[in-house]
Amino acid sequence: MGLLRRSVLLLFSIPLFSFCNETSKINIEVTEVNEAQVSEELIPIIEQVKKLSKSGTRADESFLYFTDPHLLLYFDIFDDELKSNLVSFFLLPKEVYDYLSLDFCLCGGDWLNHKDSQAVAKEKLIYADKYMKTLFGNYHKIMGNHDTNYQGVVSNDNTTRGDFPRSFIDGEYFSETGSAYYSFVGEETKFFVLDSGLDWKAAMDEYRWEQVRWLANQLLLDDNDHLAICIHMFYSLGELVPMSKQIVSLCDAFNSRQEISINGQLFDYSESKGTIHFILSGHNHEDVVTYVGRNQSLPSVQTCNFGILKTSPTFDICLIDYTKGLLNMIRVGKGESRQIDLYIN
Repeated sequence: MGLLRRSVLLLFSIPLFSFCNETSKINIEVTEVNEAQVSEELIPIIEQVKKLSKSGTRADESFLYFTDPHLLLYFDIFDDELKSNLVSFFLLPKEVYDYLSLDFCLCGGDWLNHKDSQAVAKEKLIYADKYMKTLFGNYHKIMGNHDTNYQGVVSNDNTTRGDFPRSFIDGEYFSETGSAYYSFVGEETKFFVLDSGLDWKAAMDEYRWEQVRWLANQLLLDDNDHLAICIHMFYSLGELVPMSKQIVSLCDAFNSRQEISINGQLFDYSESKGTIHFILSGHNHEDVVTYVGRNQSLPSVQTCNFGILKTSPTFDICLIDYTKGLLNMIRVGKGESRQIDLYIN
C-alpha cells in the first residue's frame, strides 16, 4: 500500500497505522480512540495494538489472516440464510481491516464442508470469493482440501465423488492467477502460495512435484529481501506431510545458500538473495507454532478455524517487524495472541 493511499486515509479516519516518511516503513502509533465511532468489539483490539506500539513494534507488513472458515455448511444447500450468516461473520473483520488500514486479507482455505453437488459447491465458492474481493479489495486465498469438493458428489443424480476438475479450480476459482499456486507481493514481503491437495492422499504426486519445481525455480529468479510460504495443509495428524518435507528441504537449501537436487534437477542458491522467514498454514483447526528445518529455526505457524466459536469470527491481525525479527499475530476471537520469532539469515 503506497504513500498516497495512506495519506488519504489519515485525512478521513484515525488509523493506528501511519506512514513514516523518514524510513518508508509503516509504524504503529498510539492514538486516542473515539469510542463512539467504533464498535464495542473493536475497542479491545485497538488496546492490543496500542500495547504493541508502546513496545516499539513496527509493522513492515500488516494483514488480516483467517483460515478454515467452513461457513458454507453442508448438504447441497445455499440459501439466503447461509449468505446472511457469511455476511454477519465478516462485519468485525471488515471493521478491523478498514480501521487499521491493513495491507491485504489472506484466507487459508477450506470454505466448503461436504455433501454438496458440484454445481452448488461451485456456486458457494464463487459467491464467497466475490464477496471477499468486494469486502477487502486486496484479497488472496489458499486452496483447501475441502475446497476441492472431494467429500461431495457430482450431482444428485450421479453420486460418485465430486472432485472439481482443474479447469474449474484454475480457470474459474483462481481465474485472477490462472493457478492455485502462485505468488503475490505485499508491502515488504513476497508470498508464495501452494496447493497442498487432499489430506487422505498426501503422497507426492506429479501435481505436487510440479509445485515444488515451480517454487525452486521462482526462488532462483527472485530478488525480494523478504519471503514467506503459505499452504493449507503443512501438517496432518501431527506429522509433516510429504510435500511439506520437500518444502522444508528447499527452504533449508535456499536460506543457507546451498544446492539442492529435485527429481534430478540441480538448483544452486549460492548467489541468491532474500530469506524465507516463515510458513503459514491451517487445516488442523488449532494454534501451533513448530520450528522446522535445519536447527529447527524456520517457524511453521498453524492457526485455528475462523468459525470455531460458531457465532463469531476468530482471526489474526498479522504485523511483521523485520527489524526485531518478529511476526506478531493479534488474536481476535478464541485463542491467544502470539509473537513468533522469524527465521533471519
